[in-house]
Amino acid sequence: AVVGVDFQRRPFQLQLNDTKVELKADSVILASGAESRWLHVPNEQALRGQGVSACATCDGFAFRGQDVVVVGGGDHAMEDALHLARTCRSVTVVHRRDRFRASKILADRVLSHEGIKVHWNATVQSFHGSSGKLSHVMVNSEGQIGR
Repeated sequence: AVVGVDFQRRPFQLQLNDTKVELKADSVILASGAESRWLHVPNEQALRGQGVSACATCDGFAFRGQDVVVVGGGDHAMEDALHLARTCRSVTVVHRRDRFRASKILADRVLSHEGIKVHWNATVQSFHGSSGKLSHVMVNSEGQIGR
């Protein structure tokens, strides 16, 4: 891993962790990434990459023509729902509150999209699958648990 960069002269010098290897580069792209917030519900880890994903733009192509679920109510969830609605049969947004935290424009786009439905006051309880592939999601919606 890169632990330091000298930007004072070109080519830039990159310092690697615990090695004497010296890397030089004319360009450096800082890609700090984002950390996904997982739900920590049963079978989530076991079905990662088998239907459970944290990146709609990365993995959305794999769900083309399928029914999908997006969990959350912020801008990122709204953007993911809109992105997936272009290629998926249906998108269901599961949100634990009675209104979105997302910006008004994104929330309005989701709410007016005919291919997206919303489950308010709902939480994902567990993921289920067979042969290592997600088959359904159990959702608790206002005290009622269903698929």
